Amino acid sequence: MLTLYYSKLDLKTRDEDFMSNLLVLPLAIQQRILKLKSIEEQCSSLTGYLLLRNGLKEQALRPSLDTLKYTEYGKPYFDEDIQFNISHSHNHVVCAFSTQGKVGVDIERIRPIDYRNFKKVFREDEWSRIKSSADPVQTFFHIWTAKESILKADGRGLNAPLRNIFIGIDHCKLEGALWYCRTIPLFESFIVQIATETNADEITIREMNIAQFMT
Repeated sequence: MLTLYYSKLDLKTRDEDFMSNLLVLPLAIQQRILKLKSIEEQCSSLTGYLLLRNGLKEQALRPSLDTLKYTEYGKPYFDEDIQFNISHSHNHVVCAFSTQGKVGVDIERIRPIDYRNFKKVFREDEWSRIKSSADPVQTFFHIWTAKESILKADGRGLNAPLRNIFIGIDHCKLEGALWYCRTIPLFESFIVQIATETNADEITIREMNIAQFMT
């Protein structure tokens, strides 16, 4: 089973809703959030943890956020075999859960960019697809988010070279291991990619808002 939770948030201020929602989280996570430099980062991080908390509750999964740990690369995890991943871009936050192996998710805002500056992170076939595309920037972000979602699922994040990943039409590979990526059409001008170890047939998509976070 593959489930994607998402939320949009107001990044303008750390208001009463922010503090109320912050206090439902364990103290260690509160401190981790408040160490972030900008209000935008704090709000996005808070929303990600709230999506994780409510996703665990909705799916009746055992662990609580009190038992959350972090790998040497900073990836959060539970000792229990529960696979999840969080990503955010501007005021859009997503959290993916999988019961069929590792999962990674990445979201990026599609924006004007000189993609030529990133040529070295793409393989020749990927670069050809970008250059020959009717919309090179769109294709750039499609392949980029696929690569990042795989690295997040793998657990190393950008500590592993993006060029090591092969992004094909129907499958992807990292150092010989097979991965499956799919694009999720959630928001205009944003691209969301989910990477999984198995080719999941179905995905459940759920929006959550502030009122649901407080339940």
